[in-house]
Amino acid sequence: MIVEYTLVAENEANLALKKISIDSPIGKGLVGKIVGDFAEVEGACRKNHF
Repeated sequence: MIVEYTLVAENEANLALKKISIDSPIGKGLVGKIVGDFAEVEGACRKNHF
């Protein structure tokens, strides 16, 4: 399953519209990545891979 999100400024973030803040942990982990890149984001309980 492929899901697309858009990285946006904090005041524009809206998960229902698939817009993630660049200041969030996931946003910080994805900044600078392009399609096909691997990203590992450490969350509160585990590491997530994107």
